[in-house]
Amino acid sequence: MRCALGDYCKDAAMTWCFRLRFNLAGGVRLQSTEAHWEIQSGEHVIGVTPADGADSLQQSRRLVARGSAYASKSDALAAGERWRDRITVAFAMVNIGADFGDRAPGGGFTEAGLEIAQKASGLRALNDVHGLMAFRCEPQPVFLSMSGEANRISSSHSLATAFASVLEADVTMKPQQRLAYDLYAASQNEASADAQFIMLMMALETLIEPQRRAQDVQVLVDDMVQMTRDSGLPHSTKQSIIGSVKWIRQESIGQAGRRLAEQQLGDKAYFDEPVGKFFTRCYGLRSTLVHGNAERPSRDAVGLRAAHLQTFVCDLIVAIVLNDGE
Repeated sequence: MRCALGDYCKDAAMTWCFRLRFNLAGGVRLQSTEAHWEIQSGEHVIGVTPADGADSLQQSRRLVARGSAYASKSDALAAGERWRDRITVAFAMVNIGADFGDRAPGGGFTEAGLEIAQKASGLRALNDVHGLMAFRCEPQPVFLSMSGEANRISSSHSLATAFASVLEADVTMKPQQRLAYDLYAASQNEASADAQFIMLMMALETLIEPQRRAQDVQVLVDDMVQMTRDSGLPHSTKQSIIGSVKWIRQESIGQAGRRLAEQQLGDKAYFDEPVGKFFTRCYGLRSTLVHGNAERPSRDAVGLRAAHLQTFVCDLIVAIVLNDGE
């Protein structure tokens, strides 16, 4: 059986549809004045339409791909995953970024809320999920979403007190301290918890200056360098190994970051953890996210730690700047 977008299928009530909502990256639009695209693959046709009621594809960043007439929910979800991969690779071929909702929050309406909306409209109501979902094709549903923006209000009294402190200290900032603040500020524009967390860790790393290890370590490194030079390895390989070995002369970023946090923030605690332990756990999470570990922690776990990391980064920047001025 084949159902094109919007077509009614004889046995549609018994079939499943998939719906994949995705958001194009900021500043990106599809160059099409059409209201929808239809793409055929085998016995199925998927449609791509604006998710926000826009008149054409090029007017919207929020788009939906939808396929119909699958025999089961699992078949519909599997088809949605295949189409997500196809869309991803096609977009990559033309340098388009999109968020397919892997780390997005779930729908905002509870079952009770959906039921109220359904009774009020007389139409079947489902959450407008950012990402992939499957549902019975008939009766045709409406998709409900809610939006809002949380704002944090800074008290004028607190800001006046802060200005008094910086004026008294006559503070100046070094270039890497300004860069750390710029990255911290930019992180607040990120909707993705992962991206916000990584940018905050980048801000931290601009402040970290690894120190040289003990003398016995320096001697060991010298021996390793000499052994490499005396080996029969190709010159290019020798140079690569020597360059890597020389990094051992200094602390690792993890060690240096923990030391910096403990020196500057003392006995403060974040996320109910001492500063050194908090930094170490954040650095471990950063490694999990950026080194391709497929088993990522949940979005909520990353977001919660990012919220505490934001305060940690601010406190560390302030402590370093004020201590530099002493």
